[in-house]
Amino acid sequence: MYAEMRKRAMKSHILHKSICLDEMKSQPQWLFWQLTFVLLTMLVSGCNDRKEYQVSFEKAKSMIDHAPDSSLSIIDALLQHENELSTKLLMRCRLYQLSAENQLDSVFRSTDRAEQLVKYFDRRGNANERMLAYYLLARAYTDMGEAPAAIEHFKIASECADTTSSDCDYRQLSRVYSQMSLVFHYQRMLQEELNSIDQGVNYALQGKDTLAAIALISSKSSAYNWMGKKDSVLYYNDLAYSLYKKHGFPDFAAQSLSTSIDILAERGETDKAREYLNIYESQSGFFDASGNIERGREVYYYRKGLFYLAAHQPDSAIAIFRKELQLKDDYNQEGATRGLSLAYRMKHQPDSSAKYAILSYEYNDSSSLQTAADAVAATQAMFDYNRHLQKAQQEEKRADRVSSILRNVILISLVIAIFVFSYLKKIRKEKRASLEMYEKNKLRLVKLEKEIEILNSSGEKYHDLIKDKEQEITRLKAEICNYNPKVNSNLLKAENRLVHDERYLSLEAVRTKGVAIDQHQWRELDNMIAEILPDFDSFLKTCIRQRSDTDYKTCVLIRLHVKPNVISGVLGLSPSAISKARSTMLHDIFEITGKPSEFDRRILAMV
Repeated sequence: MYAEMRKRAMKSHILHKSICLDEMKSQPQWLFWQLTFVLLTMLVSGCNDRKEYQVSFEKAKSMIDHAPDSSLSIIDALLQHENELSTKLLMRCRLYQLSAENQLDSVFRSTDRAEQLVKYFDRRGNANERMLAYYLLARAYTDMGEAPAAIEHFKIASECADTTSSDCDYRQLSRVYSQMSLVFHYQRMLQEELNSIDQGVNYALQGKDTLAAIALISSKSSAYNWMGKKDSVLYYNDLAYSLYKKHGFPDFAAQSLSTSIDILAERGETDKAREYLNIYESQSGFFDASGNIERGREVYYYRKGLFYLAAHQPDSAIAIFRKELQLKDDYNQEGATRGLSLAYRMKHQPDSSAKYAILSYEYNDSSSLQTAADAVAATQAMFDYNRHLQKAQQEEKRADRVSSILRNVILISLVIAIFVFSYLKKIRKEKRASLEMYEKNKLRLVKLEKEIEILNSSGEKYHDLIKDKEQEITRLKAEICNYNPKVNSNLLKAENRLVHDERYLSLEAVRTKGVAIDQHQWRELDNMIAEILPDFDSFLKTCIRQRSDTDYKTCVLIRLHVKPNVISGVLGLSPSAISKARSTMLHDIFEITGKPSEFDRRILAMV
């Protein structure tokens, strides 16, 4: 009775998507207005149909709780025109179609339909639609025997509800907790069941669903019965009875007294037990005119037989137990034979008592196998539930790790980005400074050339001054070579000629072994430089010739790509002497204090 009532009271509840038109790209003005007119005409002509469909849907939705069969008929008729429905209305129809089927006790064989609804409404639905979609998915998992997944999705459904909103569907939220309590009950998770029932009662009352609230209150007695708390069973049965009577449900009131009959008879309170028994038989609606209970509830005969035994009426008990014995299922026959054994023992007929005790034992074997199978299934479900929780916790930890890694990656990327930004900023600053220096040197070069021109026209007396200015001009040209793209292009051409010249190729032994160069070779190299690298030749004559022979030869060998450590062998000097000579020339000629390699870079850039 209890399970049937809960099933009827608690089974429950379609979709949404917005219509969007593609943005029109730039078109001629007349074509744009023509298309706009056509689209508006189509929309207006289609709105009437959608309004009619919307009205039908709202009607079906309003009927779903008290007339789910009629609601389902309307929705099925709507879905025959699904090509004419907007995506939003179509999905809502499918949502409430599945909800109506659920209320009509349809058994879910798959989660596919519910999963599609969850996928859609999780992104596009309102709070009530998301709750209903997850609830239906949880119901599907329940019917398929997947308790862990069912509990998880009932919890998600409850979290979807917006209890701060004025349009929160408290009735549906109550069903969520009601169904979740059933799953906990079958898993014998009794405290969790009671907690869910309390939540369900709270939201049923907020949703003004009095019948659902009373049914949930009544269901607490079953949990307390499993916990062995008989006083609590009697309390909640009596409370449910009085509430059902108060609100005009005498049949449900009578049905709520069923388990109280056993407890009262067991305690010897036969008068009260008889009162409850008479109420149950006359008002529950489970009995026909001949006093036979409806199929599936015949276990009541065993309960009634035990009452007769408690009232010391063994003959009446034997009659009712024999009525139960005529049933063919092992569970009722095991109870009937056990009851008959007890009744004959009360009548002091040991042979008959022993006969039915043996039969009861045999039936008990079969019944025990089923009970054991149920216990194994419940244990397995509990194991699955715990494993499911562990998996969920592992997934949560994995998500935390991924989140931590992501944070670290973002932090590292930010540091790298700052470093790159700073480096690029520095490069841009250096380029800007170089460009400014390049422009400044060009202006200085033009000025010096004009000054030399004036000095040359003034006679020999300015010879030394002219020579100084020519040296500065050579230095400026060398500086300009480092920044002028056109000069760099010429440098590539000059380098190409240089590396293919036979005189340059003859230096291979010098570059690899550091052998000395004779005077004839030096003259050949001077000629080659004058032909291929005229600016560098001018630089040598103007800035280097008057310096030492070591400085001159060091400059030539560097420009011809001989390594500094090899130059020391060619000239018979120590590497430190060569380094010092290069640093000194960098300072004296280019007026820069720096590393010898900076001098090499400037020399190698000359054409």
